[in-house]
Amino acid sequence: MMSNRPPFLLLFLMALLLSACSRQETAQGDEYLVGAYYYSWYPENFSKGFLRGRLNPRQIPKLGLYDSRDPDVAQRHIEWASTHGIDFFLLSWWPSRAHQNKAFDTGFLRAPNIGDIRFCFFYETQALGHDSDFGITLMNEETIGRLVDDVVFLAEQYFDHPSYLYLNGRPVMVFYLTRTINVNYEKAFQKIRAALKPLGHDPFIIGDEIFWKVTQGHGDWDENPASYPQPEQTELPQWDRVRLFDAITAYNVYEGGKTGHAGYASESGHFTDVDELYTRYAGNVPIVPMVLPGYNDRGVRLRRDNYAIPRQWRAGDMEGSLFAAYLKNIAWKHMDDGLKMFFITSWNEWNEDTAIEPLQTSPSTNQDRSPDGKAYTQGYSYSGHGMAYLEVVRNVVVAVSGHVADAHGRSMKNVRIGAWNPKGALVATALTNSGGYYSFSRKRLPSGEFLIGPADFEERKSVAVNRDQTIVNVDFFLRESGANQ
Repeated sequence: MMSNRPPFLLLFLMALLLSACSRQETAQGDEYLVGAYYYSWYPENFSKGFLRGRLNPRQIPKLGLYDSRDPDVAQRHIEWASTHGIDFFLLSWWPSRAHQNKAFDTGFLRAPNIGDIRFCFFYETQALGHDSDFGITLMNEETIGRLVDDVVFLAEQYFDHPSYLYLNGRPVMVFYLTRTINVNYEKAFQKIRAALKPLGHDPFIIGDEIFWKVTQGHGDWDENPASYPQPEQTELPQWDRVRLFDAITAYNVYEGGKTGHAGYASESGHFTDVDELYTRYAGNVPIVPMVLPGYNDRGVRLRRDNYAIPRQWRAGDMEGSLFAAYLKNIAWKHMDDGLKMFFITSWNEWNEDTAIEPLQTSPSTNQDRSPDGKAYTQGYSYSGHGMAYLEVVRNVVVAVSGHVADAHGRSMKNVRIGAWNPKGALVATALTNSGGYYSFSRKRLPSGEFLIGPADFEERKSVAVNRDQTIVNVDFFLRESGANQ
């Protein structure tokens, strides 16, 4: 007997079409885009040492010493990020760590709320071959071939995922340490673009070019690698390399040799120098500034004796005050007007203590488990900050947020929420996520009076949005009839 079910191939093609249609497209400058670097190397990297684990008493993530392969962990991360103004994660992908990369497939991408956030890949370019003596990423025919193959693999496997980050129809990729490539960079990235074109992709490529000293570029070099020019470091931007990218960024502006940046930023030259650094690179390619909550890698690299940048702007301030100052004085000042994007370093890089992931709450301490009690902290205080950093992000980038539930208190997803100006013109819309939460960014709703409400229900609530970074919360309980309870 013949079945009435559509053939498998037809179902498969329909699924692909629906997937493509449901992709979360974003127009450049249409909203603030906040990304955070995301790592999948846990629990292994917890055992390598991290500052919070060496404090007395210890401070550990809110989820404990978790496993990146666990979808429940990713679900909580996505929930926290997406409800606090973080739009996407930059997934750290290594060409030399297949087991670690697999954690994204088994953990992150299997989170039931993956549709609530976007993601792109942060390609660890230095893992192709890094000469530590000269601080350069080797780029010859072999490594270029591997780089292109990796990018094609990522495109074929992930670019059609509904949550992959697109800007104006272009899939986003970020490449680490492009500033250390001294030859064949143009050839490498031209081949990437050429390889993706037959697949229907014109990638939006962001290079990690902004730093205090970068490797001097020498263009394409077809001769034997042994004849490559001697690498040289320079403070000057290498514009022929910079122009290969659609935007440029700095993964982290921490530099161990810049001891004048040690200590509280209110007293050091750190912010003045960072401001000058971004200004040095302005004018040719859009800049995606980096926001740092602090830096302390002594928990894993104590023998290097690197200085710490504490998480307080000045002595006695709350933890998170440096992060807030970065947002105000660096991100907002140097964010490209057309792109409106910045990156947070990081969501969960605990080994260098740049993470903003929620910690279990605990009192502040400057004591650690070293013999003198200060070898790891250098006397600076660290607190089990809970959700504090996420609240800072939310208050800076989100104007209005809220939760939508039915008359029985059950969260309602995919409810369209509208924002109208006093003249009755619809100025913005948002959809509730899988948890029933919605938000409007300050880009969509600047200062002023607005009416907020579910588009298919009659009642509206009046809100006043101001510039003092006080978020407005508006919740709705909806009856089936369309009236608001």
